[in-house]
Amino acid sequence: MRKNEAMLDDFRLRVFVAVAQMKSFSKAAAKLNISQPAVSQHVSELEKQLGVKLFLRQAGETVLTPSGNVFIRYAGKVLDEYSTIGRMFSSQQHRVVKISSSEDIYDYIMTELLADFLTIHPEIVFMKSFPDEADLQVGVVPDQTQTARFSIRFYPSETFAATSLWDALSFAIEQAMKE
Repeated sequence: MRKNEAMLDDFRLRVFVAVAQMKSFSKAAAKLNISQPAVSQHVSELEKQLGVKLFLRQAGETVLTPSGNVFIRYAGKVLDEYSTIGRMFSSQQHRVVKISSSEDIYDYIMTELLADFLTIHPEIVFMKSFPDEADLQVGVVPDQTQTARFSIRFYPSETFAATSLWDALSFAIEQAMKE
């Protein structure tokens, strides 16, 4: 898929969600700063691509069809994933992330978990730290499942938890732990 196609598909989903939220093509157009005919065209092309009607245009209001109700749930999830991916791959300003953990966790587990993230974000530097100075504390706790004896827990500081860097890092760690 070409880059422009992905952007267009993303925008079509945004148009669809705006119409569903506003219950109006013209209000969605105003919200998105595009013309009402452009909104209609995007919705029409999306309906054509999917092979279903997404909206019923009734007197003064636009409502979702049963197919539209199903599609809106997935469209929202897809847009959330686009946002997460965008944050993950957006350039982060040079930043030192201070991690507090045992030597073994830091040297063996964190190094492996962070390898892919560091490939994408070489400008980020991880540094071992004392707990009271750490952006992120990593610990091992007993696991309640029968398949593992322990699990790793991540505790970001309140300040670090509010950053887009933590969003991207936590997503990368979560994905690495699934592998």
